[in-house]
Parts: sequence; C-alpha cells; structure tokens
Amino acid sequence: MARGGIDKSKTTLVIEDARDVFESFTTSLQKWFILAAILGAIAGMGVAGAALIGEQFLEGAVLDSRIIWVFLFTPAAGLLIAKAVITWLTPDRSTATTEAFIGDYHSPDTSLGWRSIPGKFIAAIATIGSGGSLGFEGPSIYFGAATGSTEQAQFANTFGKDESKVLTVAGAAAGLSAIFRAPLTGVLFAVEGPYMFDLVRFAVAPSLIASATSYFVYTSIRGSEPFFAVSQGFVLDYRQLLAAIALGIVCAVVTRALLYVLSGARWIAEKLNPWVVPVVAGLVIGILGLVSYWMVGVPLTLGEGVRGARSFVDSSIYTNMPSLGFVIMALVAMKIMATAATAKGGGVGGFFFPLSFIGAGIGAFFHLLFPLGDASFFPVIGIAAMISAAFRAPLTAVAFIAETTGTTSYLIPGLIAAAAANSLMGKKSISEVQADHRSTVTTLVRRIPVARMLAQAGKPRIVAAGTSLHDYASGPVQRPAVVMDDDKIEGLMTKDCLFACRLEDRRDASIGDVMDKNPLVFDERTPLREVVGALVDNDKFCAIVTQHGKPVGVVTGHEILQRQERTAAAVGTDMD
Repeated sequence: MARGGIDKSKTTLVIEDARDVFESFTTSLQKWFILAAILGAIAGMGVAGAALIGEQFLEGAVLDSRIIWVFLFTPAAGLLIAKAVITWLTPDRSTATTEAFIGDYHSPDTSLGWRSIPGKFIAAIATIGSGGSLGFEGPSIYFGAATGSTEQAQFANTFGKDESKVLTVAGAAAGLSAIFRAPLTGVLFAVEGPYMFDLVRFAVAPSLIASATSYFVYTSIRGSEPFFAVSQGFVLDYRQLLAAIALGIVCAVVTRALLYVLSGARWIAEKLNPWVVPVVAGLVIGILGLVSYWMVGVPLTLGEGVRGARSFVDSSIYTNMPSLGFVIMALVAMKIMATAATAKGGGVGGFFFPLSFIGAGIGAFFHLLFPLGDASFFPVIGIAAMISAAFRAPLTAVAFIAETTGTTSYLIPGLIAAAAANSLMGKKSISEVQADHRSTVTTLVRRIPVARMLAQAGKPRIVAAGTSLHDYASGPVQRPAVVMDDDKIEGLMTKDCLFACRLEDRRDASIGDVMDKNPLVFDERTPLREVVGALVDNDKFCAIVTQHGKPVGVVTGHEILQRQERTAAAVGTDMD
C-alpha cells in the first residue's frame, strides 16, 4: 500500500461487516419486529375483548349481588358450563392454560393449536364470571402462546431449529402483558416460567416486542391504571427488611400448604364421576363465598381475587371489625380452598390473581403484628413472595408488584421477600410440568406427564376379551389394544400375545386366552420417569394411560425413548 493510500483489506472488512449488519437487521425486522408486533396486537385485542365480558359483566353481577342463592349455586353452574365446553367444544379436551404453554415448550413434537382457543376462553369466562377462584391470565397466556405457535407454523421457513418455540414464548409474554397491563412482567414470566432454575434467553427479543405491542393495544382499549392504589414513596428501615424476610418464609410455607390442598382436591375429584365433580366443587366455592359474605359483607373469596387483594392493599379491610386478624386469615384459608376446588373441579384459569389475594392477605395479617410503615407495605410484599414461591419466578414477582402498583418503592423489600420465599421451595412448584434446568433431559422427563405422549400415540383400540384371535388379527395389530369388559380394563392385547398363538389355533382361541392380564395402568398425569421405571422393573414394553379411570391411550417404551431423543436435541439447541 502506498503512503497516504487506502488499505484495501480494511475497506473489505468494513464492507463485509456492513453487509452482515444489514442482513441481520433485515432478518430481525421480519422475525422480531413484524411477526412479533403482529402477534402482540392480536393478543392485546383478544385478551381485552374476553376480559371485558368476563370481568365487567358476569363476575361483577355475581360479586355485587345480594341474593344468597346466587352466591351458592352460580359457581356450580359455571363449572358445569366449563366442563361441557371443554368436553364438547375444545379439541384438546384439557382445562390447562398456563400449564399447556409450559408443557408445549418442553415438547418438540407438539404445538398449541388455535382451535382450542375459543373453547378455553368461553370456559374461563364461565368459570371466573360465575365466581370460580382462578384468574384470566391463564387463558390470556394460552391465547397468546397458541396464536404465536400458529403464526410460527405459517412462517416455518423463517426460523431455524433453535427457534422452534420462539413465537410461542413471545405470545405467552404478550398475553400476560395485556391482562396485567404489565409488559415487563409478561416478558419475565415467559422466559422464567418453563424452568425452576433457568431462563429461556433466546426468546427475549421477540418477547419484548410482542409484550410492548400487546400492552399498547390493550391499554388503548381498557386504560392503563395500576391494579393497586398505594403510597408512592416511603423511607425503608432495617426492621422492614428483616420483616420482609420473615414474610417470605411464611409465604413459602403457605404455598407448600396450597400445593397439598390442590393435591387433596385432585384425589377427591378422581374418586367422583366427572360430571359430579363440577357440582360438588361449585357448591364448596359457593358456601365459602357465602361465609365470606357473612364475615365482611362482600363475597371476597368468589372470583379472581382482585377485589379482595385490593381491599388488603388499600387498607379498606382495616376497620373497627372485631377479631380482624382471625377474619383475615380465615379469608386466606377459604381462598386457598376455593382456588383448589375451582382448579380441580374442572375450572379454567390461572393462579396469579388468587395468589395475589392470598399473599396480600398474609401481608395484611403481618401489618397487624408489625405495624411498620404504610398499611399497603406488607400486602404488596406478600404478593411478590407468593408468586415467587408458587411459580419459582422471583424476577416476575418483583416486576409484577412494581408495574401493578405504579411505583418502584417496593422493589428492595420485594426482592428480599421473593428470594426468601423462592429459596425455601426446593423443587416444589405449582406447575407440574416445569423443568429444573435446560441442560438435562432427565429433569424434563421427570415432570412431563405421560399424557404428553398421547398426541403421538393416538386413541387406543378397544376390544372385548371374547373376540377371537382370527377376528382381532383382521384389524390393525401394530399398536396394542385395551381389553375392556363392562367399562372395566381387563387386560392389554399386543402383537407378542397374538404371535404366541399358532396361526391354525387362532379361530378357536380368544383374546382373553392370550392377553396380558396384568397390564401397567397409569393416570394421564403420571410423570414419564415413573412410567419408564415401571416398564423396566416389570419387563414390559407398553402401558395403558387413563383419564378418570377410562383408557385414553397406550404408550410404548420405544415412543418414550424417541421423545427423549427429540427432547435432548431441543435442549441442546437451547443452550447458549
């Protein structure tokens, strides 16, 4: 190069770098800014419309009523409607919403379909609008995630293998952002929710775009006022910070108690007829609402819990009422029972709002014991601690109280309480499908229920024990068949059972002569790890999966192994 001339090699590097920047920008513009923004706008409009119907019309009519029979019987009617809608109008026939998003994220071979969106929204409106104790954030997350999954399927060529669930995550962020009017909370939950001890980092950028767009659209329709009215500033001292640690510990203990109550409610529901469950659960919810109405003049335990949480936060609960501490803790206990009855009684919805009620109530009780500062201090911190403990999402919990109060004054004590609550939960979570870390396949399989295999396996073939082997062999024999007699599982018929009988003997032999009379049978919620262990221990290659005692599928060890291999590949591509 001549003195004073131009270094051509450096010029080439600059041009190549500029070209790379331009290509990255155009790719990101299409994938993140355009597709994610469209996703956010759809989520914002859809959630606003559904929430308007459920919150303003139906739930308000129940909670504002002064007619006793409305409190008592409306929840049962709502749960029956939800059961009918899920059974007959929803393709996946599942009440799962937030769980569906988390489970789908960990399932490389499945995707959330848009066809279940209307049914889940209608069921949620029936559940919550009639007084059921769940929140609209569940169907909002599902709506956003399913819309994102559908959108990504339409533009599959735009995304790489390591981005297979990116718009599903972004859609979940958009749905939560809208219903809470909290865009940062939406993003953080979408990237924290799938794991207990890890994050979905690759989806942060599109989640930010989708969440911001969803928030803008939703608030343009319904306004942007914060959920909770609180003091906008106060001076912290060490006593409040120490009390925040104690509050976090108490909330972790209460969260563990909530998990036990949920487990007990599920056990009871499994013992009853599926159509009796909503009636019994609805009556329990109604009785609890009636008791809370008798105690405080408002059925606070009915519905999402926003009204109750606000009464704790804005200190309207602090009246000259005798035995106020007992009343507050009784309301918290009844809300826990109402939430469990709704969730396991066939209701559709999420846990954020009920958890806010419970956390705020515990905080209100703390304020009675330790009147440090403003009356809203402990209720707000309690909300953060409960959400952190239940969902194993401390960042989400702290962002939630900051955005729903409209102030950052609670950040420091909120961080401390959320960390304390989260640290005491071990590997417990309100989600049954959360994984521990991205880096291990076994943690995913440990919590994923066996029902996730059914989309791949399909519906089971049902046969009678008296059917001749000749007639059985004339149909499909590649997959095992469930042997039933009077709605009772009698055995399992496989190819090995068929081939164990000589061809010339099949006309005279029946299925009952050669079938496996001691098949493995698992409820659909059983973790895959338990199924795999039972298959190995019993030297079997397949098992029957049931829902409320009825067979809904058969899974094989080979199918589970294939799933683990796909999951391992997905986990590997998700590593940074």
